[in-house]
Amino acid sequence: MAQDNFPEAQRPYDRILMVTHEFAPTPGGIATYCEETALAAARAGWTVDIAAPRNALPARDAPYGLYRLPVNGTQGWFDRLRLGAALRRLPIPWESTLLYLPEPAPLRLYMYARWLKLPRPAALVLTLHGSEIRLLGDRFHRRQNFGRLCASADRIGVVSDFVRQELLRRYPGLAPKLVHVPGAVRSDLQQLARQRPPVPKIKKDGRPFDLLSVARIHPRKGLDLAIKALARLPDDLKRQIHYRVVGPLKRKGHAQSLHQAAERAGLSLTFMGTVSLPELGRLYAEADLLLFPSRELPKSVEGLGLTILEAAAFGLPAIATATGGTRETIRDGHTGRLIKPGDPAAFAAAVAELLQNRSIRNRLANKAPEHAASFSWDANSARLFAHSHPG
Repeated sequence: MAQDNFPEAQRPYDRILMVTHEFAPTPGGIATYCEETALAAARAGWTVDIAAPRNALPARDAPYGLYRLPVNGTQGWFDRLRLGAALRRLPIPWESTLLYLPEPAPLRLYMYARWLKLPRPAALVLTLHGSEIRLLGDRFHRRQNFGRLCASADRIGVVSDFVRQELLRRYPGLAPKLVHVPGAVRSDLQQLARQRPPVPKIKKDGRPFDLLSVARIHPRKGLDLAIKALARLPDDLKRQIHYRVVGPLKRKGHAQSLHQAAERAGLSLTFMGTVSLPELGRLYAEADLLLFPSRELPKSVEGLGLTILEAAAFGLPAIATATGGTRETIRDGHTGRLIKPGDPAAFAAAVAELLQNRSIRNRLANKAPEHAASFSWDANSARLFAHSHPG
């Protein structure tokens, strides 16, 4: 499939097919990444089609085609085989189509393209978010097949320099194929940020400080670290804090243990579940700090941290652990604070400093939107697809 990085004058395709198991209305960073990349490619003039699970919903007046496939969006072999069969049946002119695999599930399918006799496109582009590199590198046969897939790709997007280093540590020969394509603020949230309402002077619950995390309730997101850090704050400061967590409940037992830890520490903690986009914008606008205490696991890591950029667009500074790609979404000391992973004392000190020093908090808040605006879906799409002159 490799076409010498398909130089502009010799490009062998005139349309893009994105295959993904994560698409709206599924929440999360990868679903956002997929839809915004499709929108950006369509804005640049490409014919874009998306193959996604049966529950996928297109954006309003979407400028792309959507094939809803008879798959459930899991990474199990049964769903992968059904995905492969569905792709073989699509009415796609594969000889003139760029196939774009933006997330782990279709990557894991196309690692076995030769054996499964999957359609062969004119060009192949991948995007890697970090965790799949660790997951697919833990066994010999997967490591070999993943390496072959990457070698066959024309271009590979990496969402952060951290992901680039993770990949090149295992496959150093891939360097010429790599392009830097970090996420950005989703377009509808960016519009809300420009129109953000004024923050109320008096909070409804009588607590002057709102802290916010936007993450699925999962151990890798490190919410236990945030609670341990907040538990270290002086009692008079703790009583002024309301900590809200927005995101899908992935592990109920973990959520229960977090609630119990918060109660023992005398913290006000609310799990809000998945909220509407306007509600999320309101929460970003009203919060005082975003807490992003993510940790690395052997097979899972934070590739970038899109919610940090979303918060920054609303002028919300973040305190985050310096793990994975968060070093790119926060300019330490300018738009937020980066803390050594697994250090609740340092995390607590940063929270206390920013809550108790309004001038520092305001300085970070004022610089955050400009940093968020420096990330661009259109620039990403141009790097991925080399589409100065589509068609």
